[in-house]
Amino acid sequence: MALRMKNVFLRPLFLVLAACCLLAACGKDPYNYDFQRFSRPPLIRPRADKALVMFYRSYSVYPLVNFYVNDGSKRIGGLANGTYFFQYADPGRHLYWAQVDFRGELVLDAEAGKTYYLKCDITMDNMGMPHKPEFREIDGETAPGDIAKLTYALVH
Repeated sequence: MALRMKNVFLRPLFLVLAACCLLAACGKDPYNYDFQRFSRPPLIRPRADKALVMFYRSYSVYPLVNFYVNDGSKRIGGLANGTYFFQYADPGRHLYWAQVDFRGELVLDAEAGKTYYLKCDITMDNMGMPHKPEFREIDGETAPGDIAKLTYALVH
C-alpha cells in the first residue's frame, strides 16, 4: 500500500518536471539571434566624411554562439559564425563591445576616409566553454581575403 501511494505522488511530480524541462528547451536561446544573410552584399565603399569599420567573425568552434556588437550604448549589428557587417562611423573615439558571458571591447580612434577591419572571435574559459568576444584590428592586406570567404548578414 505504501509503495502504491508513493507512485501516485511521484508520477505527477515527474510529469510536471518533464513539462518544465520541455518548456525551458523551447525558450529563446540567448546566444541565437535572427540573422538575415545575403548572397550578394551591398556595395561597400569608403566615404570621405566617415570611417568605414568592417566587423567580421570567421568560422569557429562555437557556431551556435552569436552576439550583438555595440558602439558605446548603441547596438550596431551582430555577428554569427562566418558573417560580417559594416558601419560608417563618425571620426573620433569609439568603444566597440560585445558580450557572451563576459564583455570584450576595443577602443578605436576612427579617422574620416580610412577603413578599419575588426575581427571578433570567441575566447574560451578554462572549461572550454564560450567566455567572451575578443576584438582585434587586422591589417588591410589580410582582412579583405578573410571577409571574401564570409557571408554578409544583418541581425534583427
